[in-house]
Parts: sequence; structure tokens; C-alpha cells
Amino acid sequence: MKTILLVICIFATIQLCAQPIIVLDKGKLYLKGTVPVLTDQYSSEELNFIQNVIEAATKNTSTKSDKALITPPLDWGKMESDSTIGQLRHFMDFSNGFYADVKLQNLKPNHEYVLTLNGNPKLEGNELFPELVQGMDVERFYDILRITTDSAGNYSSTIAVQLKPGNYRARFYVKDTEDWKIVLYHDYFKFNTFKP
Repeated sequence: MKTILLVICIFATIQLCAQPIIVLDKGKLYLKGTVPVLTDQYSSEELNFIQNVIEAATKNTSTKSDKALITPPLDWGKMESDSTIGQLRHFMDFSNGFYADVKLQNLKPNHEYVLTLNGNPKLEGNELFPELVQGMDVERFYDILRITTDSAGNYSSTIAVQLKPGNYRARFYVKDTEDWKIVLYHDYFKFNTFKP
């Protein structure tokens, strides 16, 4: 009996670790392992998003689209190293948000970066992002999450970000928090969020 309980506990721990990082708002994360209930902490819309994300974590990843993350042009970004690369795997359509696997390699070790979605006023979805780019009148963005690389300069996680419903065409950035320069990116790509 003790052996069965131990196996169940180990399995539950593995499942907990595999859960995505859920971003409900800037600086507001859903804590893995807690049981979300309708309180002042979570709205009904947030609870629905959390449940959709947890269910999606068990889906076949073949429905995701692969995007390479590469060093940007050096007139507006910077190169960390010749071997710095990344990968973004995301659902093209997701209920009330953006859901993606992020894998980064050969960045600075034990260093903090920010993951960002950046719009373009000429493209879909720009007006749905929460913040204006500094010095710009209409271009908007969303700094999703601060992350820290491991001792080898690598990082890997699944993220789910609650967004306003709509059609988006955005860039994905990895920004260095020391100087806010972009070290990896993927150029404009499409994804859609919808109300369930």
C-alpha cells in the first residue's frame, strides 16, 4: 500500500512540474498546484482560462506550430553568441490566450531575460496589447514574463498568457534586462484567441 501511495505522489509531482506557467495579467501568475476558486484573487474568466490551459497541457503537441528564434538584426538587437538559438512552439488558436513551449539555448548563464509579444499598428492585434512602446504613439507590446537561465545559459518552459480575444500578428522577443536589447526573436506570426 505504501508503495502504491509513493508512486501516486511521484506521478502527481511530475504532473505538477509539467504544468505551464500561467500569466493572467502583468505580474499576476497562477501558482501551480493551488486549487483555483472564484474569489477576489481569480475572476470567473481567469478560472476558465486556467482550466483550459490545464486541459491543453495533455493535448497532442502536433497541433502546435514551430517557430525558430534567431538573433535579430544588430541595428536594433544584439548577438549573445554564435550558438544562441531558441524555439517557440505554439497553438495557432487558443481560448482567451497565447499558449506556447519556449526553449532557449546558449544565452548568458544565470541571467534574467524578459519574454515579450510585440505588435505593429499596421497589423492585426496591435491594439489588444496592454502597453505602448516607449517613444511610439501606437505600437503596443506585452512583457509577458521575466525568466532566468540556468548555469549553462539555457531555459525551457511552457507558458500560457491570457489575452483579449482577437486575431493577432506579432513578433516574439527575448530581451536582456541589463540593457533591454533583443537577443532572440521571431518575426511577425499569426495566432488567434477566441472566447470559448
